[in-house]
Amino acid sequence: MESHEVFTFIEKVPEGASMIGRRSVMGRNLMANGTIDKWKVRLVGRGDLQKPGDYNDITPAVIDLASIRLALGLAAKHDLELAVLDIPTAFLGCPLHETLHMRVPDGEWLDPYGRTTPLVKLNKTLYGIKQANQEYYEQVFDFIVDDLGLQASSAASGLFFSGNLGEVNGVLIPAYVEDILIIGKSVLVASIASRLYDRFKAAGHVPVPDIFQYLGMPGTQNGSKRSIAVDQVGYINRVRDRFEMTDCRKRSTPMEIGYKPHVIQLDLGEQPFNTRTYQRAIGSVLYAALGTRPDITYATSVQGRYAAQHSTLHWEAVKHLLGYLQGTSNYKSTFYDPSLGHDSQSILCYADAELGGVADTSRSTSGFVVYALRTLVILKSKMQSVVAQSTIQAEMIATAYGKVQID
Repeated sequence: MESHEVFTFIEKVPEGASMIGRRSVMGRNLMANGTIDKWKVRLVGRGDLQKPGDYNDITPAVIDLASIRLALGLAAKHDLELAVLDIPTAFLGCPLHETLHMRVPDGEWLDPYGRTTPLVKLNKTLYGIKQANQEYYEQVFDFIVDDLGLQASSAASGLFFSGNLGEVNGVLIPAYVEDILIIGKSVLVASIASRLYDRFKAAGHVPVPDIFQYLGMPGTQNGSKRSIAVDQVGYINRVRDRFEMTDCRKRSTPMEIGYKPHVIQLDLGEQPFNTRTYQRAIGSVLYAALGTRPDITYATSVQGRYAAQHSTLHWEAVKHLLGYLQGTSNYKSTFYDPSLGHDSQSILCYADAELGGVADTSRSTSGFVVYALRTLVILKSKMQSVVAQSTIQAEMIATAYGKVQID
């Protein structure tokens, strides 16, 4: 933090100036096999204490997982090199345009004014403050576009490209906050990685080994089959441990066949369940569903509808889902699978609907998947906003949802 000149010691806070609190937060970095790489401690600003006027734009562009899947599919199709970089002090090098003050922890820094708890004015953004993500993204965007000469995609935020992918000058960069993936020919990938290191002190593997990690998900490159497989085995095992489901009975389906949940009915004797535990479990399996497990998307969507009002019956359904993950934790998503029969240049959408499946409202549920370059790019399960009068109407609505994703 001293090398980045994140803050300046001051004697007192000017009258009417903004003060925020701080926390010291401990975290850990995991390796691709799930073991702990290192522990880290961050000084975090209390952004929840900021008032309007302490910040302006706080909504940075974030690349979506569909674009990352497509990027990995393109890398496998063209047999390209990958580099995965992490910017360890991403938010500490970005200028702060607003005026914020805080106290830093006792004993960590020597205060020139002789106080045990120094008072500082922030010069750079800090983890936790509201505008940190936006200021960081602007720094990365300007460097990649202005200095490296890449173009920003108009279709996907956080995606940058140059040239024709597969050729010497072709490169693709998905940037997800401080995790940056570079795809291209080896010489160009190494050159860009070197410049990112010089500018942001980005660390990582250039190129990545056959087994690598990106966004906490281990990936495996198979050069002979020209495919990349990504899994969340370690993450799913940790989720089961967290909810004491390590030795639970394995289930063959994500949901009980014929299961029709409904809102909690206290008058019929149904018992409410702990809200914190239920919501944590839904959020945990949702990350797996969005990442590499399309097979649990529908079950997660259904149980998520009752995150605010749930009973012990809903929790039993969540435990059933965790039991399914117990027996299928080693499942993987493969990007660019040549064994798929359809044309690698085509974009395909498969859509279906369940008529009136929501017991409380009689609404239907849409489900659709989109393939591009033999890669599963988009997968969604969504309750329809209107009540369909027939199966054909429900399926037409689902088809329309799918078409919107392709467009």
